[in-house]
Amino acid sequence: MRPNGSWQAVARKDLLATSLPWRALAYLVTGAVVGVVVLASLVVSLTAGALLTVFLVGVPLLAVPVVAAVPLGAVERRRLRIMDAEPAPSPHRPARPGPRGWLGTRLREQATWRALAYTGLLAVVLGPIELIALTYGLLAPLVMICAPISVAEAGPIVLLKFWPLDSLTEAFAAALLGVAVLVLAAYPITALATAHALLARLLLTSTKAESGERLAELTRSRSRLVEAFEVERRRIERDLHDGAQQRLVALTMTLGLAKVSRGEEAAELVARAHEEAKLALAEIRDLIRGIHPRILADRGLPAAVAELADRSPVPVEVDVDVPGCRNRWSRSPTSSSARAWPTWPSTAEPSKPGCGAGSTAGCSPSRSGTTEWAARTRRPAPGSPGSPTASPRSRAG
Repeated sequence: MRPNGSWQAVARKDLLATSLPWRALAYLVTGAVVGVVVLASLVVSLTAGALLTVFLVGVPLLAVPVVAAVPLGAVERRRLRIMDAEPAPSPHRPARPGPRGWLGTRLREQATWRALAYTGLLAVVLGPIELIALTYGLLAPLVMICAPISVAEAGPIVLLKFWPLDSLTEAFAAALLGVAVLVLAAYPITALATAHALLARLLLTSTKAESGERLAELTRSRSRLVEAFEVERRRIERDLHDGAQQRLVALTMTLGLAKVSRGEEAAELVARAHEEAKLALAEIRDLIRGIHPRILADRGLPAAVAELADRSPVPVEVDVDVPGCRNRWSRSPTSSSARAWPTWPSTAEPSKPGCGAGSTAGCSPSRSGTTEWAARTRRPAPGSPGSPTASPRSRAG
């Protein structure tokens, strides 16, 4: 909702011919109802919390308004669609798993405290103002319009407790005035609803700073992802050059020698070439399986990392903790596993600096909502079982 565009819509001469006054009326009516409910909830929770604080039971009740402000903000963002179809994105970051993680993330956000400020304004200021506006801008004109019916049935009346009506003539004059007031009230009611919607959008949607922070985090996440795949590409090139390519060169030389040889020597060279071909084929098959192993798609990241550790020439201890995976055979999300896998073969290689006779690999979620994979190795000292050292960490967004 653009501020200038909103106020220009309120100032239009043909405002009554549009749907904006009706949408503003619906927005104020629902806002008044929500304001009354929020005010009653705040009074009950704060009163109960204050009374029970002596027994230390009411302390959690004092935090109820802070926690309740988050879902209320979601409701208010949905209510904004009554006034404007422009999307109202949530300013909250993805929370860490679990109730404590969710609460910790929300309490550190400015968006939560802005939602709490909006909750207080809605309960104490906006709700009462909208009730008064609806009473005098809608109910009073309707009572004036119904004055002729009241006079015809009950005789002389006192309209709105200050205007005596003794005849039908005065009652019809009051009805005409009520129609005029009802038409003119469309402008202040629409202006009030527009101001409320602009305030709600200001407090409950993403600010420029939060949008910039999200963009920066997304850029860093993509940079980490590109770096991980670049490392994987170099590993594949190295494995092809040092493994299969060398096997194929040896195979070519052996076949060349067999071509110029005779008798048993030629047969021996052909047999050796056959073994070289099988070894080259096995290395290429292992390389292809290492890019995206079948077990990664079937059983997820924990099982794939465990299989990688089983093929390691040195003892490797694997400890994988992926959100949503209870054990090594439970399946993790395919997209997360595909992003994480390229970082593991290079981290778990015994030839990498920092890798010793045993490795421990771990996976845990980071605060920013991405997933962080960490590999820790244990390098044994001469004559001792081993001492722990830290190895590189890899993250994928």
